[in-house]
Amino acid sequence: MTTIRKIYDKFIQGDPLTDDELAHGIQHFSTLDKLLGESGPIFELASNEACRVYHRLREYQDARKRNL
Repeated sequence: MTTIRKIYDKFIQGDPLTDDELAHGIQHFSTLDKLLGESGPIFELASNEACRVYHRLREYQDARKRNL
């Protein structure tokens, strides 16, 4: 299983993510959302999921930084 798949699985299951996992996931899903969005309407559902995950990971990271 790839690193990004492990991060996504942990995210979906609500398991805690490390700072490195958050940074890696944010970068990956941000790029994925952009690429899928540019690829046309057939990729809209996948783009929406990538966007959702990206934003949730950013919120998670921001909340963690506020609580330091």
